[in-house]
Amino acid sequence: MVGSITRPIKELKRFKKILLQPNESKKISFTLTSNDFAFYSLDKSFKAEAGDFQLFVGRNSQDVLKENFNLK
Repeated sequence: MVGSITRPIKELKRFKKILLQPNESKKISFTLTSNDFAFYSLDKSFKAEAGDFQLFVGRNSQDVLKENFNLK
């Protein structure tokens, strides 16, 4: 939530469209690595910074479940 440079508030990661029939449900899983949180810093190196993050999962950018976590 705090970094060395200003970053977008939300970024789309590991997007996959899943089609469901009416009343159908599916359990899904995915893995995020520190590389998914990496960016080009002011010194032009590609790295992830340790810190607190929020993960949003949902069908659109407004209707989401949210979880906080710390990247070490």
